[in-house]
Amino acid sequence: MEEIATIHYHYKTPLEVAKANMPFLKRGGLFIPTSEGFGLGDKLECHLALVNEEHLITAVVEVVWIAPPGMAGYHNIAGVGVMFDEKDTKVFSKLIGDILEDVEVLDKENSDTFGIIKPDSG
Repeated sequence: MEEIATIHYHYKTPLEVAKANMPFLKRGGLFIPTSEGFGLGDKLECHLALVNEEHLITAVVEVVWIAPPGMAGYHNIAGVGVMFDEKDTKVFSKLIGDILEDVEVLDKENSDTFGIIKPDSG
């Protein structure tokens, strides 16, 4: 049986969730800052706290994006982009959408800088 690594992360603010949101992925996902050396296609057991630990996510996800340490992009933060499992997509998209509604309206300059994209509500 394939060994599954575990990753833990706490998104502290709605804005941090907004910046980590990856709605352009087929099943939605999040960017998780980490210096761990995961590879594309790795399955991870994620334990994520979303905003004041009101929302907890525990799920098996797939690594679909890698930002190694020292790489330019996403504010030079090392980490992985993970895609949700098909059975979890609707639940996580709704949860993230609810959190994003708490994000104050940002001016055009900040919206472009942060690349915030809200998930479809449908």
